[in-house]
Amino acid sequence: MDVELIHSLLAYAMVLAAFTLLLGPQSPHGRFASPSWGPTVSTRLGWTLAEMWSWLIPITIWLTSVPQQPMTTVQAVCLCALIVHYVHRSVIYQWMAPAQGTPILVLLHAFVFTCWNGFIQGWSIVHHWTITVADSWLAWLGISVWLLGFCMNLQGDYTLIGLRKQNDKGYRVPHGGLFEYVSAANYFGEIVEWLGFALACRSLAAASFAIFSFCYLAKRGVAYHSWYLSKIKGYPRNRKAVIPFIL
Repeated sequence: MDVELIHSLLAYAMVLAAFTLLLGPQSPHGRFASPSWGPTVSTRLGWTLAEMWSWLIPITIWLTSVPQQPMTTVQAVCLCALIVHYVHRSVIYQWMAPAQGTPILVLLHAFVFTCWNGFIQGWSIVHHWTITVADSWLAWLGISVWLLGFCMNLQGDYTLIGLRKQNDKGYRVPHGGLFEYVSAANYFGEIVEWLGFALACRSLAAASFAIFSFCYLAKRGVAYHSWYLSKIKGYPRNRKAVIPFIL
């Protein structure tokens, strides 16, 4: 089967998977961990091995491909944005977060997704780039939105890590930054990231990933919000779940 056809089918399939995800069960890791999903392994090593393909595959595509024309600056920045996020996520963040256990089955699902997404994003950026110099301003706007989301995601993640280090046996109410408005500030930041990425790339692959990320993170953020309200006495009820003032 032609690689271009496979790429398109995988991108469309991601949109279908995004909406199917809304109807399925909550992914059983973190505070939603469930022994019914079988044996677990170290969260740190497991997530590193599962997620590193999100940056290894795009780099491999870039290094082994012969594009029709030299890579533009904004094209290279978009590729770097994808790589930077997942190098941080799979290598730096995982080894700073508290050590836990994650079901092997969950990690296998993550491995399949990161290989899938790494391929369609890397192939799209390297081989399907259609943005010209004349309309690259919109791509730079998208990169700016991505950077804003990336910073919000980092702030949210490290706020939560700090709380867990202070209270290893339970959860505390996060405060500061966007946590004054939503329960899942880190997820809101990541949603903004991939919306900016989609605006920058303007490709089917990037749009599919943005839709998938929104469905997955919004659903999980709403579940987090409900958990906080039911488990932590006095939790601020004026906060939204994921999107300030809206959701």
